[in-house]
Amino acid sequence: MEVKGAKVNFVDCDNHQMMAFSHRTMRSAAEYRLMLDLHGAYWPTGLNRTGPHFMTQERLLGAEYNEWGRRITQTHDVILPFIRMLIGPRDYTPGGFRNATAPPAFAPCFTAPSVMGTRAYQLAMFVVYESPVQMLADSPDAYDRAAGADFQSLVPASWDETPRLAGAIGEYIVLARCSGTT
Repeated sequence: MEVKGAKVNFVDCDNHQMMAFSHRTMRSAAEYRLMLDLHGAYWPTGLNRTGPHFMTQERLLGAEYNEWGRRITQTHDVILPFIRMLIGPRDYTPGGFRNATAPPAFAPCFTAPSVMGTRAYQLAMFVVYESPVQMLADSPDAYDRAAGADFQSLVPASWDETPRLAGAIGEYIVLARCSGTT
């Protein structure tokens, strides 16, 4: 079938059974040479150092929470790089193109979800949020001929250097990324 990887979800606890399941999944993925995304996994523990096939994991409030609530604000998104993302790559699914620029204009919706913030803000997350496997948050029709839709394909999957230049938790982050000579 030429499958390249697997995205496993709903491993939302860290009891012995789920930890053992996750480690069996990692061993199986390595055996079959599959990339692995433990979406909905337990707390970050440095699994990305366990095997090169382990790409990313979620375990944070990501973009899908916009479907049923208002908790994913710009402040929330600018806290993440300072806490959860320090331990390793995170599967957040940025890049929503149906957007409301401020919380009063935002309304949760399951059938055609939107995100808070501008399109440029959503695209910047592909650089700020480290994850070698980034997926767009929206349905394909949201990106059809939309300005900026090609940006994700320009962002490298891995970085050689990331100097953090400035920032304040929950307010802003300024960083630079280097991949090869880019």
